Amino acid sequence: MTILRFASGARLLLDALGLLRRERAIRRAATAPGLVSLAALGLGLAAVFGWARDLYAFATSWVPSPAAASWYDWIWVGPARLVLDLAGVLSFVAVAGAVVVAALLVGAIFAAPLLDRLSRRVEEVVTGGVVDRSRPGIAGFAAGAARSGLEELKRVAFFLGVQAAILVVGALVPGAQAPAATAMIAVTALFLALDSASYALERRGLGFREKLRWSRRHLAIVAGYGAAAFLLCSIPVVNLIALPLLVVAGTLLVIDVERAR
Repeated sequence: MTILRFASGARLLLDALGLLRRERAIRRAATAPGLVSLAALGLGLAAVFGWARDLYAFATSWVPSPAAASWYDWIWVGPARLVLDLAGVLSFVAVAGAVVVAALLVGAIFAAPLLDRLSRRVEEVVTGGVVDRSRPGIAGFAAGAARSGLEELKRVAFFLGVQAAILVVGALVPGAQAPAATAMIAVTALFLALDSASYALERRGLGFREKLRWSRRHLAIVAGYGAAAFLLCSIPVVNLIALPLLVVAGTLLVIDVERAR
């Protein structure tokens, strides 16, 4: 059951792509946050290229470098070095992906009202209505938009704080680089799922701590979606539309969980 829920979470991004392709109203709502996604992605890639040497040194500091004492040692040293070098490159790509995700999440702060509007449109199209426990009318909409921006700021501050703590531990504790890189990726994947589902969860009256508990209760599907979301953000070209696509899929995640009860 857990494996099936993990797989269903990973599949949500494909469902979101299909929904964007079919529904013109959702594509229109995704246009403005898509532009913010482009700008945020540009900043993330600039950071990766600017700090490439430091990021690579951090990501690969755990990789050993076996030496050959004699010519016949190359029988095993050569293949071992090839595998270890590949592991180092994959580790760098993963850490670089975490940096790009951080930039996208910072961009989401500025696009929060637009992303909330997109999430509403998705829920309306899929379910025929929108669950919203905020105040009705223009005042309620304005308060909801302001709340979305503030909650996004809190989420990103929490995420960056956790990532900074992991980075410091990885840099200062000998031998902790590999666990730190793994932890950064895991935290990023889970946070992507929580962040993109937050717009729908906020309309249901959930605060940040309640969202964390919600994520733990539905960890299998949340982890599956988060892993797929992290992979999406790490793929060039595909990640150009990351922000709106993640929010569409995150809203589908909330709807899926509610229907599975």
